[in-house]
Amino acid sequence: MIIDPTTINNVYNPIGPQGQWIKHRWGKRNFPQIDIKLEKVMHTLDAMSEGFFIFNHPIYCKSTFGDAMLWEHITRISKIVGSRLTVTTYGMIDVKVAETVKRHQSMIHFFIDGYRDECGRVFLGAEWSTISYVLNKVRENAMVEFFVYEHNKHQIPSMVRFCAKRNIKLKFTTGISNDPIGSCIIDQQGNWLYDVVPYELDTDMFEPEVHTHLKEKFKNAEPVALQRHLENYNSLRTYIKEVEGRSLLDSPIVSNSNKEDLIEKFSNDQVEYHLAPTGHITESSEEFSMFVNMLCDDWLLDSPSVYKMDTSNEYMLSMLYYAQKFDKDYLKNREVLSYFTES
Repeated sequence: MIIDPTTINNVYNPIGPQGQWIKHRWGKRNFPQIDIKLEKVMHTLDAMSEGFFIFNHPIYCKSTFGDAMLWEHITRISKIVGSRLTVTTYGMIDVKVAETVKRHQSMIHFFIDGYRDECGRVFLGAEWSTISYVLNKVRENAMVEFFVYEHNKHQIPSMVRFCAKRNIKLKFTTGISNDPIGSCIIDQQGNWLYDVVPYELDTDMFEPEVHTHLKEKFKNAEPVALQRHLENYNSLRTYIKEVEGRSLLDSPIVSNSNKEDLIEKFSNDQVEYHLAPTGHITESSEEFSMFVNMLCDDWLLDSPSVYKMDTSNEYMLSMLYYAQKFDKDYLKNREVLSYFTES
């Protein structure tokens, strides 16, 4: 079960859904500022439990636009779920909240883009002084996922040592590439700052001692200066014209073109529950991703737009399928209090 409890964040991730989707690249997307009500999460947990809030499966609090550790009720949930709960964060959080979550034996999964001076190059607003302070307090209840790029790979030995001293589990993940060369870092105001180029390194989440060999491998790695690339400019310029649409919460006009064919092509009987910050239940990871992205207003699938659509583009076709699915009846029936009552 994945719960997305909030869209509130004090870190801006320009290469994630905060900053880009199918037709948007220049600056922060217009998504609603939402904190899900505690009642809706409690109702969901009650419906998913094996008894009176007894869980045999893990529960993840992970936000698409926000930071799950900033949700005002996160400690209420960690007290109930305990060691079955993992909460993701960018680390710019209240240390007292983190300590409470630790006391409840829940885990905190930190997304890190750099150590010390390289922190905050990708996740804008992240500060190592704050993150490291929190990590020092939660220690063995923390898991660090370090996203590796050419400009920060020289910090891998330092990150291994830092986590080893504090008994923090550590995972290395290849950085994200959204553009011809790496990913363009564009701030909330739409200013193109520089590009970051991924370095391929993927590991599982291990005790830091398992990564000791990486200290030797990267001991002579040098810092890489950040720059912008002409190839990326040629790609970015195609996004300059903004799409003026509506959020799925504002009754967008959606074409009914090929509706039956799309249902046959994309419908899925497998159920994987996600709780959106609006309090709606989705039944697959793809449905959830489409739902939260369509909370923004930077998409348009009316009849003229669909007429011009490239029908060989599977992603665009799946967007149309879900946009047709997310009608007024869906929004009513998938609201959590209705969904589990009817189930």
